[in-house]
Amino acid sequence: MENQHLQNKPNIAREISPIAIYALATHLPASRPHNSLLGSLIRSAYNHLYQPAGNFSRPSIVRRGVTSLASPVYEVPTAEDQERTADLASLAVGKLLAAMPQSKDMVSAILHNQCTLDQQISGSGCLRIQDDHFDQAELAMMIGQLGTAGIPTVFRLALLSFKSGRLTCISACDKWIAPFVRRVPGMLIYGDASAACLAGKMEAGSVPIAVIENIVTSCIPLPSDLWSMSIAIQRQYLLDHAKNVIDALLSQHLDLRRDELILIGDGYGSDFAAELSASLCIASVPNFCPDIHLSSASPLFALSKAIGLAAERDQTQLSVIWTISQSGHAAAMLLRACVGAVEGNGCWRASKNDQVVECPPSTGPRVEAKQIRWLGLH
Repeated sequence: MENQHLQNKPNIAREISPIAIYALATHLPASRPHNSLLGSLIRSAYNHLYQPAGNFSRPSIVRRGVTSLASPVYEVPTAEDQERTADLASLAVGKLLAAMPQSKDMVSAILHNQCTLDQQISGSGCLRIQDDHFDQAELAMMIGQLGTAGIPTVFRLALLSFKSGRLTCISACDKWIAPFVRRVPGMLIYGDASAACLAGKMEAGSVPIAVIENIVTSCIPLPSDLWSMSIAIQRQYLLDHAKNVIDALLSQHLDLRRDELILIGDGYGSDFAAELSASLCIASVPNFCPDIHLSSASPLFALSKAIGLAAERDQTQLSVIWTISQSGHAAAMLLRACVGAVEGNGCWRASKNDQVVECPPSTGPRVEAKQIRWLGLH
């Protein structure tokens, strides 16, 4: 039975203008073994969370002074102890510029997203990116409080920053540090990861490697405290919420055939992806690490996967990119990956900067957004 809590929380989906992606880079640190459910233990980080003032900022299952919760050994992409979130973000952006150095002076805005805190608290990913790479940028903004599902909302916000002939740099990263929980047994394992892309308007003569044609976002908090809910209830909640946000997206594109789409989403495991695929009648393609959630960067890794499939098959690929967080945030994006992208050093870009990559026009007529008044079933 579908989660009743989702049925009682309506939302409104709104159309967007197409968003062109011109380059996309990803960074995944090497995997390291862990024997704690919590993130990496870094002695100099988050000391204030173990003081009385930090009681309401750390997970309720982690008592004051606890820096480890025993777990069977598992491996997951893990940043070096000295690497901060801002370092990871700057590294991904550096890959973009290594592949497309001519784009450096075209960036007028920087939007950065992350779920986790910087280990020295005062660090700012967006200002670090501006200082390292785009000192001419007119806007640098950090977007948070969206769990690990923030990137689709960031793309929506980016539309406000787009200027003709200019680009917006959009990045995401996370690094999991104790006392925050990296592994939830039976649910997911978070990996450290970062990614960045250059996005802008669809313009005559532009060379996109992909186009985001629509985005639906949703916020439906869990019905009770995350730490007191059973894993089975949480898992069903996530499945229902993901399905409903995808259905809401596709209800605006009634001309699309589901057997021509593919699903790519967060790493909640192959069983979760299979159940979601079956409920939607859409084939699922695993993200880069299907059993590891790549945190806030996960949707950008999914975009990279779709672009790679289009390049491999030498044909346009229409995909639904989905993401959902235990925080209650979820989103789905309709992505058209174009023919002609090439990859090098973890970065996708157009094969020829002076040649327009073939990318068919947007999909057919949409249902008016005002008719989409819910994400759950009535």
